[in-house]
Amino acid sequence: MCRIGAIKSKEYVHPSVALRLMRSQQKGHDNSGFAM
Repeated sequence: MCRIGAIKSKEYVHPSVALRLMRSQQKGHDNSGFAM
């Protein structure tokens, strides 16, 4: 999951989006994270 965040950060994603992805993964909604 950390690797996914690193790849997304290279593509220049807003910090808020990164937080949403991390929060969604913590909640267990992996589908929403991959959808982004």
